[in-house]
Amino acid sequence: MQRDEHEDYPLSSVREALINAIIHRDYQIIGSEIHIDMYPDRVEITSPGGMPDGSKIQALDVSTIPSVRRNMIISDVFGRLRIMERRGSGLSRIIDGYNDFKVKPAFYSESSYFRVTLPNKNYSLQDTAVSSFVQPRVMLSPSEEKVLELMAVNPAITGERIAENLGVSLRHAKRLLAELKEKGAIQRIGSAKSGHWEILINMPEQKH
Repeated sequence: MQRDEHEDYPLSSVREALINAIIHRDYQIIGSEIHIDMYPDRVEITSPGGMPDGSKIQALDVSTIPSVRRNMIISDVFGRLRIMERRGSGLSRIIDGYNDFKVKPAFYSESSYFRVTLPNKNYSLQDTAVSSFVQPRVMLSPSEEKVLELMAVNPAITGERIAENLGVSLRHAKRLLAELKEKGAIQRIGSAKSGHWEILINMPEQKH
């Protein structure tokens, strides 16, 4: 059986999502970085810092959100170089790339991060059925893999100790834990003080 070959992701949407991540991220969060995570069915682009006004974008109508630029100098430079448009919301342009597709991009924010999820246009239930015989591989960053290694040695490890071992802030360590929980890689058993961490996926193979 053959299927029509289309791009997995609209170039315009990917481009706009990356531009937004760069110009709207919170550069005051020390030790943070933009994450691009690729899965079979989607790409997630996560940047440090939530909505400028503290709201949560998942509770808002994206089409009504005004364009507010957190980093005016970067925005101005990108505008002068014609990398980005000076007017309008980049979120609407991200959605425009999916006008011909039933599944739309998703936006999610917390106080410490903002995430854009772009669905893979070529991903289907047939792909799921074929891959269901193989345990899906969770995409982890090097820092997330290190957290799992620490948990494997000490399931009761605290966020403070994780931050100390990784050489990052406690805030960044908590973000890593939140990401791992969201990916279904770990879960917390018991209370924050007396509980422990349980790893739910196969540990990544060690690189030699």
